[in-house]
Amino acid sequence: MQKKILLLILVGLSSCLSEDSAEVVNASTFVRYFNGGFNDVSVGIEETVDKGLLILANSFGTTAETPDTKSRIKIIKTDASGNFLWQKLFPDSFESDAPSYIARSLIKRENGGYVVIGDEINNGVSNVLVLVIDESGAEVKKTVLGAGKGHSIVENRDMAGNITNKYLALIEIVGDDAPTKNMALGEIDTATLAVGWTQTYGAGTMEFTNSLILNGLSQVIWGGSVTRENSKDVRLVKTNQNSPNVLFDLPIGSPAANEFARSICRYGNGFAVVGTTDENGNDDIFFKRLSESGTEQSGKIFLNSSNAFDESGNAITTAIDGGLLILGTYDSNNPFDADTSGDLGRGQRDYYLIKIDAFGNEEWRQIFGSRDDDEGVAVKQLTDGGILILGTTRLAQLGTVMLVKTDALGDIQ
Repeated sequence: MQKKILLLILVGLSSCLSEDSAEVVNASTFVRYFNGGFNDVSVGIEETVDKGLLILANSFGTTAETPDTKSRIKIIKTDASGNFLWQKLFPDSFESDAPSYIARSLIKRENGGYVVIGDEINNGVSNVLVLVIDESGAEVKKTVLGAGKGHSIVENRDMAGNITNKYLALIEIVGDDAPTKNMALGEIDTATLAVGWTQTYGAGTMEFTNSLILNGLSQVIWGGSVTRENSKDVRLVKTNQNSPNVLFDLPIGSPAANEFARSICRYGNGFAVVGTTDENGNDDIFFKRLSESGTEQSGKIFLNSSNAFDESGNAITTAIDGGLLILGTYDSNNPFDADTSGDLGRGQRDYYLIKIDAFGNEEWRQIFGSRDDDEGVAVKQLTDGGILILGTTRLAQLGTVMLVKTDALGDIQ
């Protein structure tokens, strides 16, 4: 098993805190930081039509006029080398009468542009927000639906695989009027953002992953974690569109352990799930491969050399060679200037990148980060073989968007 540690040297810290001050550099691998003076938290990333990158983040802050913390959606555009091009904020200010926006997922539209789903929070009330932007980041249309939280959205496809003029959205209903009916699936018209049908499903205590998946039968699959008999299990739900009944609603996991599912992706004829388990006494990354019917086909828990530290699984994606890439967080709480031989990590919490084959066998792993907390949220492999990592780190005591591109083996040249 190959273990490598990369130390990311923080050079020119002050210049990294302002997006438009960064020097333009063309590189096949890179580390980039973006922050505009508030606490920013990374959410998601997509490759643009011109091979650039579009980053979704939430920005939290206060001003003299708004002493209570408010949040805005931040969209950052870079070129293929991660150089800053522009940013957009929604709403465009922290004015006292402006609502707060929270983004939870981003998708690239088939016919151009992007869709963000999340929340609008106004006077303490959360409503589902759907925001459509074009390639320049300009708002095309926006709607605020009923009370709830928007978690995932996907463009709908018919059984022949053709894009329809509808979105499907996964929503969490909030409020005392529906305490046990807090999963909802809805259809939204792409032109008007008007809601067509909605269906609700009992959820108990549900934490959603970041994906809504369609199969070739136009059936809808989503997942997360659920509390059952005082322990956490992976949960996978599958339903036909516009049906009040689920095809299955499965708890998956060991009754003797807590398992938190954080990310799910389509893989082969089924799904791949990553998250965190405490089966071995502390937190470790787990991987599960599930069939289309939700049965577990294989699984793996990833341990460090001493099994003395906590790790969490945050994101999973398919690799171009047919394997999988797992992005996690390694919580060694190790002093930045300590011995880092082996896999002791750097700083407090570090990025943990693991490459596995289809059966969960580890091919390599990388641990890297700054002297403070680093938390990964998304991983993608690009067509050139490079691996893109999006996360949040802390620089100058501020939450900061961190964008990393490695080569196909997780190295930064």
